[in-house]
Amino acid sequence: MFCRISKQGQGLKCANHLDSKVQGHSAFSTSGFEYETKSGLKVSIHAGKVFDNSIQAMQLVGDRNERELPVHKDSNLFFTIHQMPYLSLEVTAKK
Repeated sequence: MFCRISKQGQGLKCANHLDSKVQGHSAFSTSGFEYETKSGLKVSIHAGKVFDNSIQAMQLVGDRNERELPVHKDSNLFFTIHQMPYLSLEVTAKK
């Protein structure tokens, strides 16, 4: 799955990431978008959901420094606010 939605300069991109060890199902999915607050501050948000229970955290590369994103156990969701455009980021699973 890959989608893009654009409204008044804001966009959404999402993708599924396949892992052959999960028998053809997506190991996790990601999406990202820009948001402008009422005060005019623009922030980029990257979020996703893990479907493979062996994934304990996600690794984000491309936001000046590599960093680890925790996967919240109750929901299997992960998210971060970042400074780089979503298309320039890479997220990989850490098991």
